[in-house]
Amino acid sequence: MALTQTQQSIESKFTRSDGFLPYIEEIRFPMYKSLEDDLRLPLDWPIIALVGPNGTNKSSVLQAISAAPEGRSLAQFWFSTEVDNIDGGVRGKGATHRFVYKYMFDRSGTSAECRKYRGSKKYRTADVPKPLQGKRDPDYWEPTKRVAGDDMAAIPTHGFDSMLSKNRDRWNQIQKNVVYLDFRSELSAFDKYIHHQSFNYWTPDATQKRYKAVLRSKWIAKALAGDALPQHQVGKLLEKARSFSKPEVEAVAEILGKPIESIAIVEHRFFGPTGHTIRLRLATTGATYSEAHAGSGEYAVVRLVDAIRNAPKRSLILLDEPEVSLHPGAQAELLRFIEREVLKHGHQVVISTHSPSLAAGLPPQAIKVLGFDTSRQRVVLVADGCSPTEAFAHLGHTTSGAIRPRLIVEDDLAAEMVRASLRRHGSTRLDTLEVVPFPGGANGIAKNVLPTLALTGVDKAAILLDGDQQPATATETRAVESEAGAAKAACDLAALKAIWHDQFHQTLPHLHSNTDGGTDVTTMHSCVVWAREHMGYLPGCTPEEAIATAADAEALPPVGGWKDYWIDKVREELHLTANEEVNANQILQSQVTALARLPAHSTLLKEIYETVDRILEW
Repeated sequence: MALTQTQQSIESKFTRSDGFLPYIEEIRFPMYKSLEDDLRLPLDWPIIALVGPNGTNKSSVLQAISAAPEGRSLAQFWFSTEVDNIDGGVRGKGATHRFVYKYMFDRSGTSAECRKYRGSKKYRTADVPKPLQGKRDPDYWEPTKRVAGDDMAAIPTHGFDSMLSKNRDRWNQIQKNVVYLDFRSELSAFDKYIHHQSFNYWTPDATQKRYKAVLRSKWIAKALAGDALPQHQVGKLLEKARSFSKPEVEAVAEILGKPIESIAIVEHRFFGPTGHTIRLRLATTGATYSEAHAGSGEYAVVRLVDAIRNAPKRSLILLDEPEVSLHPGAQAELLRFIEREVLKHGHQVVISTHSPSLAAGLPPQAIKVLGFDTSRQRVVLVADGCSPTEAFAHLGHTTSGAIRPRLIVEDDLAAEMVRASLRRHGSTRLDTLEVVPFPGGANGIAKNVLPTLALTGVDKAAILLDGDQQPATATETRAVESEAGAAKAACDLAALKAIWHDQFHQTLPHLHSNTDGGTDVTTMHSCVVWAREHMGYLPGCTPEEAIATAADAEALPPVGGWKDYWIDKVREELHLTANEEVNANQILQSQVTALARLPAHSTLLKEIYETVDRILEW
């Protein structure tokens, strides 16, 4: 993939000047969480995308990188409790979780190499709760001297005095400002209060919460206007309201695709929890609205632009799933904004993402793919640099350039059911079809994968969900296309959403802003039409039940349900003792065997084949 003009400028600055220094060029994990021992992650481009299924420690890697600079610690993200004992997963006597990172501080060719480990020291802060006073803090992360056993390079015997400790037994930690944004938890003050704060004596139900929000909103309005607050409310204003600069407003407007004229933001705790309130004004109508009436994607973009634009030069910026609540087009614009800021200010950015749209704009060396090795039960680096298409093949995504038809399913069991049906009814087609489980499950498929396929007009792909995902109101005879066409002509987004919920799934596809009718209507209409042609459902309620009842018409689920049925079956087949645990691989193998034993005329296999044949363009 050829570099864009901006990327060419980034490459030139990155390789030929000091504009990014100091820069973390690599992080290595001798032992850390579920990562493979000594996993090495090169950070050889100023914007790195970490791609991988759920459970591959992407967020944990981001947190470790954020803890690398001087004065930073992992303890705020990861610590032991009575319920979760970190030391229980330690591999080897005397071992401890740790990471080693290298950073470039000049162009001499010598890199500093630093180590941080999870140690144990007495609690030292004055506000330690009484039960913990005098005890040791098991989550005290601190830098250490060079450790040869962790394959750290020898420290130079002379020179680099300003970069080394007085005893020359360790390099100084990198000094770098850190911006860390987790977009799954980046909530506005309103959302924190309404959706995440528990009921109490004064607000025992949702209605009382609403009343309180209405009453407290007057203080927010005063704060946004810069008016004086009553003395008893002054302490709840944590940061005075400020207006975005013209370039900041333009950046937000470009990402969201909306004509925004001005943006104001204020930090407060008028609702109780600390949070931010934003106010946007549209250029076309002059209408203003806060995050209470904006989409969650709008709030997230405002916070991201604000954080990055106000970060000191050469900051370390960690973004955890910034695509949350953003339309694919907005994700692409977001990446372009990040690239411009990186080029201008020399930031180092690491992103964890499940989004093809976000990674598609990056060069191959910027994309790192993590995967889970089931044989070792460890997270491994599957690819150190690859194309976006190759990266998201690991996640079951399909692009318009795919040659082989792809069928996207929820998990490995669903994939095996499809393969079993094709072996009996269309063996030649099995050789040309790629069946890919998507780790995000049905909700992730409906929300993230389907709109990308629909908007790009991919025909050689289809989605097959489990039977329990089909709405009870769905009917084959309903004239969905004509209803959707009428709703689109009337610009009726609510009607299109109703069709989707009635016919296809409880989770809506990603929309551009969820407020702008024209853009969202077009997107929603495309999703409805594509789903009608290319989305289907497996027979039965769940795959576990469907296979069990197809293999044994008299099969009944135990009290714990059909999953327990298969656990019991595996125990019986393998003659396991009461102390031996049944694992997921054993269950899957038992289910695959049951599928193989079904006769060719099995109703289950025939119905699966007919559904796949209907929804997939071969």
